[in-house]
Amino acid sequence: MNRFDWYLNAKRLYAKNGIHPSILSLVVYKVFKAKDLFDVNEDDFKSNIEMLDYYNQKIFEKKQLPQHIVGYENFYGYFFNVSKYTLLPRIETECLIDIAQDKLKTMNSNPKVLDLCCGSGCIGITIAKKFNVISYASDISQEALDIARRNYEEHNITCTLKISDIFQEWDEKFDLILCNPPYIDIEDEIEKSVIIHEPHLALFAEDKGLYFYKNIIEHLSLYLNTHGVLVFEIGESQGQLIEEYASIYDYDCSIIKDMFGRNRNAILTRRQGVCK
Repeated sequence: MNRFDWYLNAKRLYAKNGIHPSILSLVVYKVFKAKDLFDVNEDDFKSNIEMLDYYNQKIFEKKQLPQHIVGYENFYGYFFNVSKYTLLPRIETECLIDIAQDKLKTMNSNPKVLDLCCGSGCIGITIAKKFNVISYASDISQEALDIARRNYEEHNITCTLKISDIFQEWDEKFDLILCNPPYIDIEDEIEKSVIIHEPHLALFAEDKGLYFYKNIIEHLSLYLNTHGVLVFEIGESQGQLIEEYASIYDYDCSIIKDMFGRNRNAILTRRQGVCK
C-alpha cells in the first residue's frame, strides 16, 4: 500500500469511528516528526506503516484521549507534547495569541513575556517563535512544567521556567503577561471526557471560578511594568465581574470575543494617570 491509499483508507476509518480527521496529523507527527504524510518519503512510510496502524488502532479503542495516546496536540500550527498533567491546547486559546501579537507590535524590542499557569507551554512558545522576546513561564505543577520544558527544548526556545503558585516565585516585572488559568466553577457541568481525562488542577477554581483572576489582579502592580499588558483567557460569563474587579485596582479592562462570538479574553492595562 502506498501513502496515498493508506491515507484515504485511514480517513475512512476515522470517519467510521467518529474520530476527527485532524487527529491523523498527530499520528503522522508522532511517527515521522513531519507535519504532513506527503512530506515523508515512500521508503520511510513503508518502514513505519505498522507503527501508524498501531496508533490508529489504539485511538479507535477510545480508552484514552487520542492526544494522550500519541503525546501531542497541534496549536497555532505547531506541535506540542501533552500529557494527562497538562490541559490540552484548544482552538479558542489561539485568540489569546492573536491579541498578544497585536500588543507586542507596539512594544519596545525584546519585551519580557511571562506565560503564567503555562501548562504545556504552548502559549509562551508560540509567541517566542513569532517575536524576539525574553521568555518566562511558570506553573504550580511539576509534571506540567516538565512537559513545558520539553516543549521549549524541542522548539529551541530559551526560557526561564519556575515552579510557582501564581506570582509567588517571581521577583521582577514583565511587559506582557499571558494567562489561561483554571476558571471553571467547581459546581459547573462540563463534558464527561474532560472530567475523566484532563487535570482538575488546570480546570477548576474556587470563588465561582474567579479565584485566580482576583489573586492575579490584586498583586499585578508588583509584576507588570507601567505600560505593560495582561491578557487573560476567561469563561464566557466572567467578563463583567473581571472588569469590575480590575477597576477596583485601577486597571482598564477590555473584553474580547472569540471566533464563536463568546466572551473569551480580558485585556488589562493600567489606568492612565495611575502610577504604582
